[in-house]
Amino acid sequence: LIEKNPYPEGKIHEDLATTYKVIAESPKLAYGTKKVYFYFQRVDSLMHEGVEQSHLFGLEAAKQQLEYMQANYPEVVPAARYRCAFKILEYIPRIIDGTKQSKGRYAYLKTEMKPYFRPVMQDRNAGITVKVRCAALMIGYCITRIVFGAHTRLKIRALSKHNA
Repeated sequence: LIEKNPYPEGKIHEDLATTYKVIAESPKLAYGTKKVYFYFQRVDSLMHEGVEQSHLFGLEAAKQQLEYMQANYPEVVPAARYRCAFKILEYIPRIIDGTKQSKGRYAYLKTEMKPYFRPVMQDRNAGITVKVRCAALMIGYCITRIVFGAHTRLKIRALSKHNA
């Protein structure tokens, strides 16, 4: 299945572009509730770099995933829309530094959020922090900087308490 659906070479977020196809074509799937996979973010990981054009492949991959789900699995379209919105939100803390370049990238991501905003806001499964960040993004750059800055500080504080 991996040979049939290879990871795109030279792309960031290559798993996002491929894994759903492998799962969809698998003859059998099994799942459980035991936590066996742990994700660790390094300080020097891609998640902490600025956003370059190459990083936006993750959003393109999420959009392709949404199209695939619309054509093949309409029952999971809300989750695929959420994935697109969440991918956009993931980029925001890495671009909001007050520069002109930052404001241009913000405007681009705000435009990209438009088709997902209402569905995410109406999604009962979407968490309040995601909804607040989506709303901030749609309101404006300054509000986005405030809300995302506060969110980052709260995450750091929660992590500090957890690790203490």
